[in-house]
Amino acid sequence: MTQQEKLTLEQDFEAYSDTVLRIAVQNTRNYHDAEDIVQEVFMRLAKGFDNSRGEFRDENHKKAWLIRVTVNLCRDMNRFTAFRKFQPLEEYPCVSTDGNLHRCELLELIRKLPESRRNAIYLFYYEGMSIEEIAEATGKTAGTVGSDLFRARKQLRIELED
Repeated sequence: MTQQEKLTLEQDFEAYSDTVLRIAVQNTRNYHDAEDIVQEVFMRLAKGFDNSRGEFRDENHKKAWLIRVTVNLCRDMNRFTAFRKFQPLEEYPCVSTDGNLHRCELLELIRKLPESRRNAIYLFYYEGMSIEEIAEATGKTAGTVGSDLFRARKQLRIELED
């Protein structure tokens, strides 16, 4: 790995590690597993430099790749740890950007959504991604992402009214 590639990797880590961590926590429900996933995501990014694979078209393409790898690693981890008991998230501080208590309660409701809805609503509202960007990052169509958002909002509305 060249010095320039190391510098680029460090810049990417600074720019995207928080996003990757938040997505991993949302999907694994375990902070320690999420940290492991962050490490694995950036190791795979570094291997891309070593393998001289094609470069990313732009920053949005790179972010979409990082999110897709994160979600896939979370899915793999959840598949292999299906029988393992999860450590309660209450032991960890809320992983919200502003520490707002209401936002933490809302994040708990979002964590209970099915995976596709959880990822769609989280990426749309908390990461500020458009439906098209989410579709690219998750490998779904924009229509499917829109449906997931609609259904997630509806489910959250019901939960919040109770």
